Amino acid sequence: MPNSAGTTPPTHAAPVGAVDCHHHVFDPTFPVPSGSLTTIGTKHDYALFRRRIGLSRSVLIGASTYGTNNDCFFDALRFFGDTARGVAILPRGVSREDIRQLHQQGVRGIRLYLGRGDPPSPQAIRATAALVADFGWNVEIVVSHHNELLCQAEPVLAELPCRVVLGHFAFVRQPKGLTTPAGQSLRRLLDLPHIWVKLSGVYHASAEADGFRDVDPMARELVCQAPERLIWGSDWPHTRGRGGKPDGAALFDQLWSWADDGLVRRILVDNPARLYWNQG
Repeated sequence: MPNSAGTTPPTHAAPVGAVDCHHHVFDPTFPVPSGSLTTIGTKHDYALFRRRIGLSRSVLIGASTYGTNNDCFFDALRFFGDTARGVAILPRGVSREDIRQLHQQGVRGIRLYLGRGDPPSPQAIRATAALVADFGWNVEIVVSHHNELLCQAEPVLAELPCRVVLGHFAFVRQPKGLTTPAGQSLRRLLDLPHIWVKLSGVYHASAEADGFRDVDPMARELVCQAPERLIWGSDWPHTRGRGGKPDGAALFDQLWSWADDGLVRRILVDNPARLYWNQG
């Protein structure tokens, strides 16, 4: 199985309609600014992974590797059709007409990096949120491992007029749960009805090399606080900078360590349907 340790299905059966809300595609047939890919994971490879886990739908996330060139991104979106939605990395200065056309192609969000390159200013974040709000899109925020950025961005994120998705557990590093300044920011933000958290890329929040069980207490706290605004993602093909490829089935099974069957269904099926397909 490309980019995933193990070959067996998960122990837990995915509920009908389950959505992987975070994966990428890296196809060597599409050029990258750096000249070469460090990870290759094609749309066909991901289709095998999705089938192995038993997932019905998925959300393709634009990869910073390609910058704002979305050729690979849209090629994969077309391949998966209505079983997929996209969150894109877009150049600054996109217009309302651009958003309308992207919406027709299956895009439902824009990804903003606060911790690398030339990050958007608070004013730019507000302008982007205002632009996409009328289309029901979300703004996905990536703070990477700069936990102080979540604290700094909290006042801006709290007032945005659209849904905001904090990717990869908002990168709140463990094993201190939500007791750190970043953890407290995350807790306060999640009290707001427009803030969502993506339970994805568990290794980005973990201090462990494998297993990543130090994240379990934080994940359970988030589930208790706002199960109606949590989604899950595999983060396939796992481009983390340390260790080998994790077992995607084990990452999926870990969700049941955080929530019971009813809440798992909410996280995997109901919440993504509302956020990305405007259903429910």
